[in-house]
Parts: sequence; C-alpha cells; structure tokens
Amino acid sequence: MIITKAFLHKSVVFIFLIGAVFIDLVNGYYNFENPIGSIFRAFVIAYTFVFFVAYNKANLYRLYVLIMLLLAVICNISAVTYGNIYSPSMEASWFFKILYLPLLAFYLKYTIDKGYITFETIINWVVINVILRAACIVFSTITGIGYATYGTDETDYGFGTTFYFNNQNDNSLAMLVGYCLCMYQQFSKKETARLWKVILVLLGLALIGTRAGLLGGIGITFIATAHMVIFGKNSNFMNAGRKLAYSGVIISAILISSIFVYNIIKDKPFMADKYADLLTEQPRSEQDIAAEKFFDSRDFIPQFFGSGVMQYRVKLYGNLASSKDEGENGGKQAEKDFVDLLGAYGYIQDCWIFLFPFLCLFILFKDFLEKPSSYLRFALFIATAIFIAHSLAAGHGIKNPTPTTILAVVYVYVLNRKQIKNEFA
Repeated sequence: MIITKAFLHKSVVFIFLIGAVFIDLVNGYYNFENPIGSIFRAFVIAYTFVFFVAYNKANLYRLYVLIMLLLAVICNISAVTYGNIYSPSMEASWFFKILYLPLLAFYLKYTIDKGYITFETIINWVVINVILRAACIVFSTITGIGYATYGTDETDYGFGTTFYFNNQNDNSLAMLVGYCLCMYQQFSKKETARLWKVILVLLGLALIGTRAGLLGGIGITFIATAHMVIFGKNSNFMNAGRKLAYSGVIISAILISSIFVYNIIKDKPFMADKYADLLTEQPRSEQDIAAEKFFDSRDFIPQFFGSGVMQYRVKLYGNLASSKDEGENGGKQAEKDFVDLLGAYGYIQDCWIFLFPFLCLFILFKDFLEKPSSYLRFALFIATAIFIAHSLAAGHGIKNPTPTTILAVVYVYVLNRKQIKNEFA
C-alpha cells in the first residue's frame, strides 16, 4: 500500500481533531505528573509550526502570530526584570497553550489549500469530537463510572459528572462551541436522523453539571431554532410543517432537560447558590477585586508588558480575601482570560491575543448580515460569540487547547473565507 500525502495529512488532522478526545481521557484517568495531554499538544505545536514557517500563504495572519511571538519574548524580559518570582516552565506552558489555536488553524488551512481535506470534513470531525465527549458524560451518568463534577460521589456537594475528563469547564465550553455546529448540520442537511446528535450533545451539556453547560445548551438550542424558523429557507424538506415539528421536538428537549436538572439542583444547596449568584454578581467577583489590587500595585512597564505568570498567580492569591483552592506555591488565577493574560503579559500582548478572535466575530457578523439564511455563518458567529463571552467572563477559553481545538473551525473559515463562501453559497 502506497501512503499518499493526502492520506497522511488527512490522518494527521483526524488525530488532531478526534484523537484529542482519547488523549484527554487517558490523561484524566492516569493523571500523570508529566501529562500525556501536554506531550500530545507539544507535538501538535511542533508539527504545525513546521508548516507555519514553510507555507508562504496568509501572510497577514502569519505576521499576527509572529508579532505574538515577539511580544512573548518582551513579556518574559519584563517578568525577569520587574518580578521577583519567575518560572520558565510556567511561562512556556501558558504561551504554548495560547499558540496552539493559531498554529492548528494554519495547518488546517494548509490541508484545505492543498486539497487534502475539505472544510465540511473538518466540521464533521469537530462534531464527532463533541459527540464523543457528550456520549462519555451520558455513559458516566448512567453507570456511575468516572469523576463527579463537584465534590465526590459520596457527598451532596454538587451535581454532574466529567467522566475522566480533567476539567469540566474546558469540556463544557468545547461542547458548547461544537453544539453550534451540530445545530448547523441539523438544519442544513436533509437528514432528520441527525436529530439524535443534537439531543445527545444537549444531554451531555446538561449532565456535566456546569452552569455554562446547562444554560448555554438551552440558549443555543433556542436561538438556533428561532433562526431556523425566521430565516431558514422554505423548501420541500424544510417546509412550514417540518419547521413546526422541529421546534416542538427541540423545545420539548429543552423543557425535559431543564426540569430534570432543576429537580436535582434544588436539593443541593451548593448548586442552587451557584445559580442564584448569577442574578446578584458576576462570576469570579472575588478574584476580580484581588486582580485590581495587583494591577494597582505594579510598576508602569509591567502594566504594558506583564509581570510573568508565576508572579501574577502568587500575588493574586495573596490579595484574595479568603484563602482557598490552590496554595501559595501554585498561586491562583482570576479564571477570566483577559484578566489573567493582563496579569501575566500586560495590556499589549493581552489585546493582541484577543485581536483575532474579535476580528473573526466581526467578519462572521458581517457575513451573516450579508446572508441571514446561511446556517453555517450563523452557527459560526454564535459559536465565536459564546467562546469569547465565556473566555472573558469565566475563563477556560483562549489558553485552553480543549475548546480552542473546536474553535479552529472559525479561524479556518476566516482564513479561507472566499473559497468557503463560494462552496456554501
């Protein structure tokens, strides 16, 4: 058997998009000191960086990434000069996680440009990624195998399961972004059987037990269904009767999920308080106050180029009103990506990192207004808006490879926009 370039690159993309699920599971199950997930993602960065250097396309995007690299060097110089706590390993860990998304997206662009893979295939594999994650959550709920989202199985501390995924918030955001693409496939393809994917992922979002999972899943389902009813093209397949039937089934799924989870949450004070807090305060409000104290106390240059990851984490922990979670040795994060990156890298790198996601959001909104009936453009716009909102308000976004692997679809759309818009006209 002769292995062609197309087969090789398609296999690599498959491993990067779908194999990542199993890497996360193994990593969570064994909890290695040197996690297999870090080794896998280091390989992805090294592999994709070769193509980033060698493939002379999308030069403005490459310039964006190169400036990010240059700013990282300057930020490290600032951390060494103005900080008294510096950890090269922590600096590398954070920055490589941020670099993961732009390099992966560039490699996916390369494979599309060369004709090795199609954009639709990338979407299909991303959807499989989130279906596998949701299926694991449902399986764990039924069998009791895996880790509880909050507390332990022997306590009434909370509700939900992560199976063997390490971080429920990363997993929730990944499934939310991917769920938007599930809804796109449901309404754009003439296959009623695809509805099981929507129901499975919605169940996974509800059963993982996070506020983002449940409320986000319900919100996406409602918004996507409303878009289908209002803007969806009428056809022999998607006529008024089918629209009404879809709406009925999906609204029923929302109600059943909501009632099921409510009946569990109401008997668990910790979970009830977490939902009640949404009405009275922003998430991570205590960390915000601690971060403000840190920013007010540091010198002029670190405001622009940062204090370093470790300096920021330890000082933030020291400013907290209550000492909890990670101790002084590990430090603490605000768990809001813009705030955390501001502490570590300062305003310039922080704003630069967020520049491209916001540019994607603007472009997708513009493309949606150009053609409101496009399920793809709407789904990608909503996915990007949710990712950015979660990243800003609750963290676990821009510097977490699990959800950014899914968001790579959005970057690829923007990088190959003209071609994809023609194909999905």
